[in-house]
Amino acid sequence: MRMILFVLLCVVLFSALDVGVVYYTRFVNRGLLDWMHDHEKPYAAVTVSAEVLICTPALAFKPVVSYWLTKWILTDAEEKTVLHAPPPSWAGFWLMLDRADGYFFIPWRLWASVWLLLSLAWYWVWRFVHAT
Repeated sequence: MRMILFVLLCVVLFSALDVGVVYYTRFVNRGLLDWMHDHEKPYAAVTVSAEVLICTPALAFKPVVSYWLTKWILTDAEEKTVLHAPPPSWAGFWLMLDRADGYFFIPWRLWASVWLLLSLAWYWVWRFVHAT
């Protein structure tokens, strides 16, 4: 039960960090928007690496939670400037890995199979660390 609560807390925190950065650079301090566009890849490398180490299973739920946090926090006008991809569906969701390549459709089955394997590996490491 502790681990489930930890994963839920992490997914909300990780998603809130990304949504918060987007909100801050787009609407609060527009001067940072160009800086953020120039530094998206290093930001993603640092945050995703930390997220994988801290709680890999949370990343499996991050696209959905980020989408709903964006819908909840931003106004309709702000959403239109941030959300460019179609909303998630039962078939999958759209993910942008690089601005140059645009969005890719990711089926939920593929997403779940990849993150299941990574999450199991994380779980066994987590158990080993907490058992000692």
